[in-house]
Amino acid sequence: MNIILNCIKSQMQLAELLKQKEALEAQIAEVRQSELAEAISTVKSLIAAHGLTVEDLFGTIKRGRKVDAPREKSKVAAKYRDPISGKEWSGRGLAPKWLQGKNKDDYLIA
Repeated sequence: MNIILNCIKSQMQLAELLKQKEALEAQIAEVRQSELAEAISTVKSLIAAHGLTVEDLFGTIKRGRKVDAPREKSKVAAKYRDPISGKEWSGRGLAPKWLQGKNKDDYLIA
């Protein structure tokens, strides 16, 4: 019987602690929001008082390529040309079939 009472008492303490935790988390959120609002207000008034700009605060903003924008492929100049077909190869990647087993120097573009 004693064990059951201790178990019930322990569960009641846990429930009370969880309620306190919830109340503290709510209080923390309120205080944090209040402090953030105060900090933002202070910063805004300092910016206005000193006439600061975004560049003054954070330096020049570099704008890079957008993530969704397709990347432009740079075309590499051809180094080799097949005189029969007129096909060209830049010398990068796998050698084309028309050049395999042959001396590359014979197909160099001057």
